[in-house]
Amino acid sequence: MPMACMRNLAFLLSKTLKGKWELWFQTSTQRIQDRLKKPFSSALVFKYIKHRENMKKIFLFSIGIALALSFQACQTADKKSATTKDSVSGDTNMVNGNKVTGAESTESGVDEAGATFLRKAAVGGIMEVEAAKIARTNAKSVAVKEFAAKMLTDHTKANTELKALAINKKVITPDALPADDQIHLDEMKKMSGAAFDKHYMQMMVNDHEKTIALFKLGKENRDQEIKTWATNTLKVIELHNEMAKKIVLNMQ
Repeated sequence: MPMACMRNLAFLLSKTLKGKWELWFQTSTQRIQDRLKKPFSSALVFKYIKHRENMKKIFLFSIGIALALSFQACQTADKKSATTKDSVSGDTNMVNGNKVTGAESTESGVDEAGATFLRKAAVGGIMEVEAAKIARTNAKSVAVKEFAAKMLTDHTKANTELKALAINKKVITPDALPADDQIHLDEMKKMSGAAFDKHYMQMMVNDHEKTIALFKLGKENRDQEIKTWATNTLKVIELHNEMAKKIVLNMQ
């Protein structure tokens, strides 16, 4: 609790009360003092002394109440300050003042599971598009080239939808691949012919199996828009997977 708050409130309250009690004291004792100017009376002296003691007790009691009220006021102010601080400084994922990621829900209601799904789906989508671009030039089989063309069309569309959804949900998604994935693509660029076809199509089967599992989790998300997009896109991904498996089977 801020000590400055306690000192300031106590000072102001005690000063105010002191002024009031001094005015009351001066007014009430003036009559006794006037009477003491008359011939000496032990009863009046005793009454005067007793009056001063009572006034002192009342003043000290008032100061105690002032301190108690000051303590309560400072405690309430401190709690409000702590809540505001926690809610701002405790969150390191802010974009233009909007919370976008983290363990708690974002402003739009997306939980961490939903944000994680969007980020992973974004990376997978970028990988599929970039790999398809390489396959269009390095593949030998017509079937593989046609598959790559469909991958490029469908995943470009899905990536555009995902980006718009992520922006709407205030979730930051990657615009580039992780280093390991980029190295993989760079190695694929050095491949060609039948070796490329086999590598690319087997990669497509493996990647789509993982992507299907990811999108099945996505369609269970509590956010209705994420759920709808994941459900619709999952159908396309499952179709890609069936196509890839058939091509791989025909290569054997």
